[in-house]
Amino acid sequence: MKLIGAILFLVGIASLNGCAGHPAHTANLEPNDLAAVSNKVLCDAAYPEEGYLPTPEIEMEVARRGLNCRNYTFTRQP
Repeated sequence: MKLIGAILFLVGIASLNGCAGHPAHTANLEPNDLAAVSNKVLCDAAYPEEGYLPTPEIEMEVARRGLNCRNYTFTRQP
């Protein structure tokens, strides 16, 4: 039983670490926290893909900064 608990704990930690730079994680940030992310992370979150659409908050932050996200190279992690 301890082994199952340890495995679940490690899987949970790994999934949290893997999500930190994902656009869906960025999209769930509060506006104050969103203002603190880098332009690259913000532009990654502003790019729609299958199963993900940017939130209005993401789009408003891109507009507020006056970013042209086409200038950024997108790096998607599987």
